[in-house]
Order: sequence, then C-alpha cells, then structure tokens
Amino acid sequence: MTVRVFAAICVVASCTLLGFGAERSAYLRVRRSAELISALKLIRDEIGYAVTPIDRAFRAAAGAAGENGELFISCAEAVEAGEAVSAAWRRCVSSAREEGRLTGGQAELLDILTPLWGKADAQAQCSALDGVTLRLEEQYEKLRGEHGRNAAIIRCSGLLAGLTAAVLLF
Repeated sequence: MTVRVFAAICVVASCTLLGFGAERSAYLRVRRSAELISALKLIRDEIGYAVTPIDRAFRAAAGAAGENGELFISCAEAVEAGEAVSAAWRRCVSSAREEGRLTGGQAELLDILTPLWGKADAQAQCSALDGVTLRLEEQYEKLRGEHGRNAAIIRCSGLLAGLTAAVLLF
C-alpha cells in the first residue's frame, strides 16, 4: 500500500513539474521576444545616431539580446572575419531558428533585413529596423497576452493530469 501511495505522489509531482516547465518555456519565449526587440532598437540607435559600423552595432546589441545574444555575436564575428553582412545575417538567423531561439515568425521578420545590411544607407536600414521592430512588438504583445491568460492553466493542467493519473493507478 505504501508503495502505491509513494508512486501516486511521484506521478503527481512529476506531472506538476512538467506543467510548471511548460509554463516556464512559454515565459521564456515572451522574454526572448522582448530582448530581441531591445537589441534591434539598440542597433537602430547605433546605426542612426552614432553611425557605428555594423559589426560593432551587433556586438553592442548582444548585451541587450539576452539569450539571443549569440545571434548577434556570431554575426559580428562572421562580419569581422570577412563574410558579407547579409550572408552572415541570413546564416545566423537560420541557425538561431533551427536551435529554437527564434520562432518562425521572428526569423521571417529578421530575414526582411537581410538585403539591407551593408548595401543600403543608414536611413534605409533604420526605416527597415523600425518596421521590423514594430511588427515584432505586435507579436510580443500577442505572446504576452497569451501567456498571461494561459500561465495558470498550463501550471494547473500538469497538477490535474498528475492527480488523474494517480486516481487511475488506484
């Protein structure tokens, strides 16, 4: 009998942890989105006001990008190594998407910037960055709203699944 109770407690605890893990994953998507927006705004300011070379702007943005900082660092390193900015950007965005650091929608929006890097003047790059940032902010607000509505549901669903499984075990 005690083994069955212990097993039921373990099932409830593990399902609850899965629910909390799923909620944490959703929260991280929201946070990464906000960090990406901050990084793009920083690049826009660096290009528009300070006329910073793009590789240095990417490095500066890496600090604001949090977990997405690797995207900007790897792109800066590729540019410093002599790779064309647009090719490095496309490769780094694709890599970040494959690794799960960017959603498909974010990667598509960032790809809009690819033909402009290193080929357009600062004004055109700033305009494109403003447009992409605006669309990313819309996605962010949507993600944040969904997370706010669903966070408690996700956490509780793990607990309820665990309790259901424990009851079925008896």
